[in-house]
Amino acid sequence: LRETQSVDLNSSIHADDIDRPDIITVTEDTLASPIVSEYVKDLKFMEDILTFSIGETTDPNAENPIGAGNNGIVRRFYRGVEYKEARKIVDSLIKVEDRIKTVQYKDVDGVDQTRVDKVPALKYAISIIHDPAGDNGRRWFQHQCKNAW
Repeated sequence: LRETQSVDLNSSIHADDIDRPDIITVTEDTLASPIVSEYVKDLKFMEDILTFSIGETTDPNAENPIGAGNNGIVRRFYRGVEYKEARKIVDSLIKVEDRIKTVQYKDVDGVDQTRVDKVPALKYAISIIHDPAGDNGRRWFQHQCKNAW
Protein backbone atom coordinates (compact mmCIF):
# COMPACT_ATOMS: atom_id res chain seq x y z
CA LEU A 1 0.00 0.00 0.00
CA ARG A 2 1.47 3.32 -1.05
CA GLU A 3 0.74 6.43 0.96
CA THR A 4 0.97 9.90 -0.49
CA GLN A 5 1.43 12.96 1.66
CA SER A 6 1.78 16.58 0.73
CA VAL A 7 3.17 19.57 2.57
CA ASP A 8 1.50 22.96 2.37
CA LEU A 9 4.41 25.37 2.06
CA ASN A 10 2.02 28.31 2.41
CA SER A 11 0.71 27.15 5.79
CA SER A 12 0.20 29.87 8.36
CA ILE A 13 0.95 27.53 11.29
CA HIS A 14 4.17 28.53 13.00
CA ALA A 15 6.48 25.66 13.99
CA ASP A 16 6.35 26.81 17.64
CA ASP A 17 2.57 26.32 17.64
CA ILE A 18 2.74 22.61 16.86
CA ASP A 19 2.23 20.52 20.00
CA ARG A 20 5.18 18.08 20.28
CA PRO A 21 5.36 16.62 23.80
CA ASP A 22 8.30 14.46 22.68
CA ILE A 23 10.47 17.52 22.05
CA ILE A 24 11.74 19.82 24.77
CA THR A 25 12.99 23.31 24.06
CA VAL A 26 16.00 24.14 26.18
CA THR A 27 15.55 27.45 27.96
CA GLU A 28 16.75 28.85 31.28
CA ASP A 29 13.55 27.48 32.84
CA THR A 30 13.89 23.96 31.42
CA LEU A 31 17.57 23.80 32.39
CA ALA A 32 16.46 24.45 35.97
CA SER A 33 14.28 21.34 35.82
CA PRO A 34 15.87 18.45 37.77
CA ILE A 35 14.95 16.01 35.00
CA VAL A 36 16.59 18.04 32.24
CA SER A 37 19.66 18.90 34.31
CA GLU A 38 20.15 15.19 35.19
CA TYR A 39 19.79 14.29 31.50
CA VAL A 40 22.37 16.92 30.51
CA LYS A 41 24.71 15.61 33.22
CA ASP A 42 24.32 12.06 31.86
CA LEU A 43 25.03 13.24 28.31
CA LYS A 44 28.17 15.03 29.47
CA PHE A 45 29.29 11.92 31.41
CA MET A 46 28.94 9.77 28.27
CA GLU A 47 31.24 12.20 26.41
CA ASP A 48 34.12 11.66 28.89
CA ILE A 49 37.24 10.43 27.10
CA LEU A 50 38.38 7.06 28.44
CA THR A 51 41.71 5.38 27.83
CA PHE A 52 41.13 1.66 27.25
CA SER A 53 42.23 -1.44 25.42
CA ILE A 54 40.61 -4.68 24.32
CA GLY A 55 42.46 -7.81 25.38
CA GLU A 56 43.91 -10.43 23.11
CA THR A 57 42.18 -13.79 22.74
CA THR A 58 43.28 -17.36 22.12
CA ASP A 59 40.62 -17.72 19.41
CA PRO A 60 42.40 -17.40 16.05
CA ASN A 61 39.06 -16.60 14.39
CA ALA A 62 38.04 -13.82 16.78
CA GLU A 63 37.21 -10.53 15.13
CA ASN A 64 40.07 -8.07 14.93
CA PRO A 65 39.43 -5.19 14.46
CA ILE A 66 36.25 -4.90 16.52
CA GLY A 67 33.60 -2.45 15.34
CA ALA A 68 31.65 -0.24 17.73
CA GLY A 69 29.39 2.74 17.28
CA ASN A 70 26.96 5.22 18.76
CA ASN A 71 24.52 7.49 16.92
CA GLY A 72 26.22 7.07 13.55
CA ILE A 73 29.77 7.38 14.88
CA VAL A 74 31.56 4.12 14.04
CA ARG A 75 35.04 3.15 15.18
CA ARG A 76 37.23 0.07 14.79
CA PHE A 77 39.57 -1.15 17.52
CA TYR A 78 42.43 -3.64 17.31
CA ARG A 79 43.08 -5.93 20.24
CA GLY A 80 46.07 -5.07 22.41
CA VAL A 81 46.19 -1.41 21.34
CA GLU A 82 45.51 1.50 23.70
CA TYR A 83 42.79 3.95 22.59
CA LYS A 84 41.23 7.19 23.81
CA GLU A 85 37.54 7.42 22.98
CA ALA A 86 34.26 8.74 24.39
CA ARG A 87 32.55 6.64 27.07
CA LYS A 88 29.51 6.24 24.78
CA ILE A 89 31.69 4.31 22.30
CA VAL A 90 33.22 2.13 25.03
CA ASP A 91 29.67 1.48 26.27
CA SER A 92 28.77 0.02 22.88
CA LEU A 93 31.66 -2.47 23.22
CA ILE A 94 30.28 -3.96 26.45
CA LYS A 95 28.41 -7.01 25.19
CA VAL A 96 27.63 -10.46 26.48
CA GLU A 97 27.56 -13.74 24.65
CA ASP A 98 26.46 -17.05 26.05
CA ARG A 99 29.03 -19.75 26.67
CA ILE A 100 27.67 -23.29 26.65
CA LYS A 101 28.51 -25.39 29.70
CA THR A 102 27.57 -29.05 30.06
CA VAL A 103 26.86 -30.31 33.57
CA GLN A 104 26.80 -33.98 34.50
CA TYR A 105 24.44 -34.88 37.37
CA LYS A 106 22.26 -37.66 38.76
CA ASP A 107 18.50 -37.12 38.63
CA VAL A 108 16.10 -38.00 41.48
CA ASP A 109 16.09 -41.64 40.32
CA GLY A 110 19.91 -41.83 40.40
CA VAL A 111 20.22 -41.91 36.60
CA ASP A 112 23.18 -40.06 35.06
CA GLN A 113 22.02 -37.02 33.13
CA THR A 114 23.59 -34.17 31.18
CA ARG A 115 22.26 -30.64 31.37
CA VAL A 116 23.28 -27.83 29.04
CA ASP A 117 23.55 -24.44 30.75
CA LYS A 118 24.11 -21.08 29.13
CA VAL A 119 26.66 -19.05 31.06
CA PRO A 120 26.77 -15.35 30.19
CA ALA A 121 30.29 -14.02 29.62
CA LEU A 122 31.58 -10.68 28.35
CA LYS A 123 32.39 -10.88 24.66
CA TYR A 124 35.43 -8.57 24.85
CA ALA A 125 37.99 -8.23 27.63
CA ILE A 126 37.95 -4.44 27.98
CA SER A 127 40.47 -2.80 30.30
CA ILE A 128 39.91 0.77 31.39
CA ILE A 129 43.34 2.36 31.80
CA HIS A 130 42.12 5.85 32.70
CA ASP A 131 38.66 7.23 33.47
CA PRO A 132 38.40 10.95 34.32
CA ALA A 133 35.33 10.20 36.46
CA GLY A 134 37.43 8.17 38.93
CA ASP A 135 35.39 5.95 41.27
CA ASN A 136 32.13 7.02 39.63
CA GLY A 137 33.49 5.81 36.27
CA ARG A 138 34.70 2.56 37.80
CA ARG A 139 31.25 1.93 39.31
CA TRP A 140 29.63 2.76 35.93
CA PHE A 141 31.90 0.25 34.15
CA GLN A 142 31.23 -2.49 36.71
CA HIS A 143 27.49 -1.86 36.46
CA GLN A 144 27.54 -1.96 32.65
CA CYS A 145 29.55 -5.21 32.60
CA LYS A 146 27.26 -6.83 35.17
CA ASN A 147 24.09 -5.79 33.32
CA ALA A 148 25.28 -6.18 29.73
CA TRP A 149 23.19 -8.12 27.27
